[in-house]
Amino acid sequence: MDHDMASSPRRGGRRRQARRGRPSGRWGAGALVAVINGLLVGVGGVYAATSSVAVTVSAAGAAVVLAGLIVLVHR
Repeated sequence: MDHDMASSPRRGGRRRQARRGRPSGRWGAGALVAVINGLLVGVGGVYAATSSVAVTVSAAGAAVVLAGLIVLVHR
């Protein structure tokens, strides 16, 4: 006796299809989190290395532009 109601033809259920992977060229949430974490670590590292607010602000701006380009290129 088949106890899986989702795939039992006698109970009117449909068979579940295997999940396909993400289409190539698209990023998942994990990849975007990795880019954002890299941005935060880089900016924090610049501040720790220089202790300069001006240098940190300019590094943060550059990091945001770079992260935006990475995301747009891999869309």
